[in-house]
Amino acid sequence: MGRLDLLQLLKLFLPRRVGLRMGCPQQLFRRQLSCKIVHPGLSLYCNHGKKLWMKRFTCMAYKLKTVLLFIVIFLTISSIWAQEKQRTAVIPFNPINILKADAEVVYSSFETALVQTDTFFVIDSNEIGRSLKEQGYSLFDCTNEQCAVGLGKLLSAGQVILGALSYFGGSYTLKIKVIDLSNGKTVYSDKVSAGSLDQMSEAMELFAFKLAGLTYTENEEHRIAHQFSELFIDTTPSRADIYINGVKKGTSPELISRVPLGRIRIEARQGNLYGERVLKVTENIKQVQIKLTETYGSLVIKSEDSNVDVYLDSRWLGKLGSGSFRNLSVGIHTLELKGQGLYWRDEVLIPGNQSPVIEASLQEYGAVDYAIPEGATVEIKGRMFREVVKGYGTLPVPTGDYSITVTGKNYEQYEETGIIVPKGANISLKPDLSYSREYEYEQFTGKLEESERILNFGYLLTYTDIKRFEDLKKEIEFSKHGFTDLIPRVKSLIERAKEIVGAEPLIESVEGDENILEKEKRLEGLFVQKQELEIKIESSLLEKNRKTIGGWTFLGLGLVSGGLSGLFYYFSNEAYQKYERFWDTSAYIAPGTSGFCLIVSSILLLTRPSTEHFTAELETVEKEINILEKELQ
Repeated sequence: MGRLDLLQLLKLFLPRRVGLRMGCPQQLFRRQLSCKIVHPGLSLYCNHGKKLWMKRFTCMAYKLKTVLLFIVIFLTISSIWAQEKQRTAVIPFNPINILKADAEVVYSSFETALVQTDTFFVIDSNEIGRSLKEQGYSLFDCTNEQCAVGLGKLLSAGQVILGALSYFGGSYTLKIKVIDLSNGKTVYSDKVSAGSLDQMSEAMELFAFKLAGLTYTENEEHRIAHQFSELFIDTTPSRADIYINGVKKGTSPELISRVPLGRIRIEARQGNLYGERVLKVTENIKQVQIKLTETYGSLVIKSEDSNVDVYLDSRWLGKLGSGSFRNLSVGIHTLELKGQGLYWRDEVLIPGNQSPVIEASLQEYGAVDYAIPEGATVEIKGRMFREVVKGYGTLPVPTGDYSITVTGKNYEQYEETGIIVPKGANISLKPDLSYSREYEYEQFTGKLEESERILNFGYLLTYTDIKRFEDLKKEIEFSKHGFTDLIPRVKSLIERAKEIVGAEPLIESVEGDENILEKEKRLEGLFVQKQELEIKIESSLLEKNRKTIGGWTFLGLGLVSGGLSGLFYYFSNEAYQKYERFWDTSAYIAPGTSGFCLIVSSILLLTRPSTEHFTAELETVEKEINILEKELQ
């Protein structure tokens, strides 16, 4: 518990006056007493004017004390759990206009400093690298929130730190943001600048301790704290998120350890309710109470271009106009300005009691419409821009000259330079990719082996099959990789097929009709799928029946126990003195059993499996089977 001892916590939660239904001394049998708890001894004084010592209260008074003790233990355990080191993934910094090796140096310095704060469980960079490789990315290819969130969930992280390190005008700038994976929102954003890489690496220590909330301010400057205290922070109403120096530390009421001694800022947020305290923490301060009120933030945006649209977290606020916006939610938000071929974007903090001024320098922008084959990624690089994307979509980019590099496990690297993006224009990006030699060889070999198995197993062939083998021969011959070792195999395949067809000529399948062999294979697979679905439906029905029987059984037990609890309570007044312990025990066990049975019953009835999706899938499979059987007759 630290310096905040048990008695102090009891004082926080015990009311000054409590009503106790006494049940143990016979002279106080079932009397209602109004009692007063007098600190610091926690003695009880009741309405007949005599002091009653705690040892005389053998029933409800003792139980009240036990309940209060459990409350204290629960709050302490909750505090420990809440402040447990959060599993954090630091994504390698996006290098913009700098070498990847330089970005890796700063990244390593930041990661080391973050571990030294002893606040986060930092996931090893080697594990992050392996996960990126599994997702088809290289080490510095995770540059956007979508990739970061997906990678963080794959690593079972609670939060991810996404950063970009850029060089412009003789200065290095690192911008980071922390994304909470429970809701996908940015909970912290900050940046730091330095004149050289060495200075940037040195600045990582202070930067990491700021992110951990382990700094204090002196003369408007942040300093690393070396002395700490404990604070019990409570709010009205409770269950508010607590932030110290902008970093979330828990939910009120909360006993927070490692609070820096010195000047700090404490904020509490709950929806649109907000409260804050700026104070100098000393060893004598043990408790802070914050009252929350309905509070909305505001922003003043300054820009030379007033006829642009303003978006906050992708929600349209209107035209920029005068630049004043009110009634905004307090916290960190993504602010975007766009229109007229101009664009600007940044993370902004909207405080509760201030109206910050945001200087927005809009740039001329265009867009790149990209469509990248599955398994490949494209790196789009400009003078002060770098983004790695995959799949398809539209990416806003500043106007200028760009180069792209497309890589993928199954593709040869593709590069293109001199791509000009004009103001307000959309450039289509559809690179003509070639398969790598290894992947194409694997594909051709697989097709050959499948065709050879068809011949060896004695399937009946048609002239359509011969044409298919000849098309495969042309693909191999025209491949730029020159697979000379595969050409003899495919020629032998064609000759054998012609011998079979010539010996037993068959009617050639109608052009455009699906190959009979493929239909038979499909039909065979559908029969297997049908059997699997029937087994799943039968298993689900059995489990559903078991849970239904169990649910109604526990419901009946719960109702019976509830009735018994009322019966015991009714008869306890007359039989209490003679069978005191029996009725007390029964009156508590019966409702507990009833509650337990009702909970189990609800769980069983609510978790009964449904067979609707299996049934619908089975109907679809059966329809396709009927169609194929008719076609093959």
